[in-house]
Amino acid sequence: IDMMLRLDRTEFARDELLEVCRERYLNDSIELKRIDYFEQTYDAKNAIKWYTTDCFIYRIINESLRIESIDLIFKLRYFINDLHNQLAQMQIDFLRLLPSNVFILTLYRGLTMDWNQLEELRRNKGNLVSTNSFLSTTSDYEAACFFAGDGNVDRDYVSVIFEISVNTKVKHSIPFAKIDYQSIFKDEDEVLFSIGAVFRVDETEEIREHLWKVNLTLTQIEDEQWNILTAHLNPK
Repeated sequence: IDMMLRLDRTEFARDELLEVCRERYLNDSIELKRIDYFEQTYDAKNAIKWYTTDCFIYRIINESLRIESIDLIFKLRYFINDLHNQLAQMQIDFLRLLPSNVFILTLYRGLTMDWNQLEELRRNKGNLVSTNSFLSTTSDYEAACFFAGDGNVDRDYVSVIFEISVNTKVKHSIPFAKIDYQSIFKDEDEVLFSIGAVFRVDETEEIREHLWKVNLTLTQIEDEQWNILTAHLNPK
């Protein structure tokens, strides 16, 4: 993502973004109207608000990052850069306004996983895992339990609560910030991480049947795989 952030924010990049979105939703009149509205009203300071809206931009951004489509990610750089930069700006105030005695920030993320995915995490204790997308977390443990299914899942699956520890007194290369006042969802205590955050897998614990907790620690290590991917985006 560092390479993309060095590219100029141009009208051509904006046009590429709009073209991709319109092609993807060619037969969806509702989303096409939203894309028209986006074209007419979008401003960089509203990137988070658009990203947290359940519409075309959220879906296409996450799809491109999930499948690591180099071409598609590059064409979406206009919005990805805005979202990353807004998080970086908001992070300054977010950390400054934390109580001075908060050295470790504890965040949560709830997911439903299959048992094989959980076992792979358990085997990787002490190793690093990275994210290839924007990562949504919350300071509300109960909200994370809800999103994980709170153990009420099919027998082939398991509810997993990720408890994420963040050292607030060191500089992190990947920005993150609480986005409530910018988000559509103002009551979820959401903290959003930009692309490429790297975490160390710590302890795993079974809370009860079909409900596990996995402890992660945010590291200062950049995601080499993401850097390799974005290096290929450099236009020749």
